[in-house]
Amino acid sequence: MNDLSHSANDALRVSVLSEALPYIQRFAGRRIVIKYGGAAMAHAELRAAVFRDIALLACVGVQPVVVHGGGPEINQWLKRLQIPAEFRDGLRVTDADTMDVVEMVLVGRVNKQIVNGLNQLGARAVGLSGSDGGLVEARPWGDGSHGLVGDVARILRASQCRPAIRCAVSTPVSVTACAQTAPGEHVVEARVRREPG
Repeated sequence: MNDLSHSANDALRVSVLSEALPYIQRFAGRRIVIKYGGAAMAHAELRAAVFRDIALLACVGVQPVVVHGGGPEINQWLKRLQIPAEFRDGLRVTDADTMDVVEMVLVGRVNKQIVNGLNQLGARAVGLSGSDGGLVEARPWGDGSHGLVGDVARILRASQCRPAIRCAVSTPVSVTACAQTAPGEHVVEARVRREPG
């Protein structure tokens, strides 16, 4: 890279930060939820840019909470394990075998990749799932015809979480697998995960 392109990149960074400054000041000290998925997960360059942006937010005093999916990787693993994938109304129909794969992929692979990527940039990220510490409880989605797909029934507020979690985590990264209001677990689609009522 020559001096001219370095200079252009530096000028662009200064311009972007100058434009972002009022928003940084407005949201410093506030918690924001970032839904991370889709193309930004699939392409290395986009993934790196998202991680840098999240780390920057954490460094300037914004408190990002990352909620992610991982549908394409789930589909790859289901195919590898010869478990048929079924979708209804745009949502995956999730039986017990599919739920095992969803948890393996989201909790054991995707979540850890995100956490590691953020930690390499200094964001102090910790991976959680909705079932960890009962952070999120779910109930069956709609009429229950989607199997173990759920809707949020209850979310623990930050003040209800154990102090060790509150203190150790500057950037929580949450999987959408949640404890069920009855025994078992449900997966809540990241796009429908919201606080009830």
